[in-house]
Formats: sequence, structure tokens, C-alpha cells
Amino acid sequence: MTGTNHRSKLPLGQRVVVRALDLYIRAAYRVIAPFNEDYVRTFGAWEYVKWMLEAERIRALLERRYGKTETQMLISMAGLLSGCRWCSIQHMLLANLMIFEQTGELGPVDELDLPRWQEMRDAEVLEVLEESLQPRWSHIVPVLRRLYELRAGLAEPSTDDDYLLVRTNVMWEWAIECTITALDFDPASIPPFGPMARDRTLFTRYRNARAEHRSGPTPD
Repeated sequence: MTGTNHRSKLPLGQRVVVRALDLYIRAAYRVIAPFNEDYVRTFGAWEYVKWMLEAERIRALLERRYGKTETQMLISMAGLLSGCRWCSIQHMLLANLMIFEQTGELGPVDELDLPRWQEMRDAEVLEVLEESLQPRWSHIVPVLRRLYELRAGLAEPSTDDDYLLVRTNVMWEWAIECTITALDFDPASIPPFGPMARDRTLFTRYRNARAEHRSGPTPD
């Protein structure tokens, strides 16, 4: 894993896959994914690629059912409940960028609050999240609660929506591997992955607005 000094060198075929993935992500999103090698080392190249394809399919299904911004909130929550700092921050950041682009306003959840939320009990996280999403995003609260209930074993899946949420939990439990790498990163340095990551002007405007909000009102 990342930080180990005596890792064996990947076989040539796996190195080619990692290099191709690194180049693709950098070209598509202008960011670097620091965990591709660890994924391939742990699960194998084909299993990692299959996970990426299935994760993309689930994201598309969630978007059709709940909407793009709501989907990023759901994936962020799935990552948070699994203990994945990278996924929870990355996907909440994407949700916030979508909100900022559409409205010029900051989203209800600061992505840099999430590492602190990871130290809380799941039920406490859910309570804080539900409170934060009121009233504008209250429509996604029951879905987030259901996502939690299904993951915690407090409910059994009974509908197509439930099974989609179960699959979401499973996919982002698998992704916990990237947290090993992400723990070495300043949370503020975790980038968004997605087409919006290419819009550096939007990203800079959002970061400046969020930083100003964090610092509080300027005294008269």
C-alpha cells in the first residue's frame, strides 16, 4: 500500500493499465488519481476496470432517478459511511460545484467538514446532514436516510430504489482502498473528478467564495 517502502514492481501489463488510466484521468479531468496503482496491485487490473465501469453505470442510474447534484450527495454519503475520506470529499465537492455553477450560492455542506464528521457516529452524521440540507434539499433526506438504514442493516431492501441504494453502498465500500492513499493528503487538496474539474475558473471562484464564508463576516 501507499507508504510501504518495499512494494514489488507491478508486472508490465498492470503497469501499462495504470499508466493508461493515469493519462486518461489527467487528460479528461486535469487532475491526478494517486490510487490507481494501489487498486491494480490489490485487486488486479481487470477487477479495477470492471469496478470503474460498474460505478459509472450506477452513477448514471442514480442520476436518472434522483438528479445529478443529489447523486453526488448520495455517493458522498456512501463514501463517508464506508470511512472513505477521498470519496466523501470528492463527491460533495462535485455537488457543491454544481450548485455554485447553477445558482452562484454555496452548497449546504462544506466538503472540508467531512473529515470531522468521520469521527462521529453514523447516526450523528445523519442528523447533522439532515439538518444541513433543510429546506432546499429536504427532498433527498429520506433517500440519504434509507441509504444509511440499508447499509446499517436497519432495513431490508424491498424496492428497485432500495436495491440501487444497496448497490451504491457496496460499490463505495469496495472503493475504501483509496482512503489508504487519501489519508496522506491535505483534505483541501482532494480534487473533483468529472467534467466540471476542467472548469478551473469555476473551481477557483467556488474555492474563493467558500474560503470567504469559512472566515466569517468581515467586521464593520
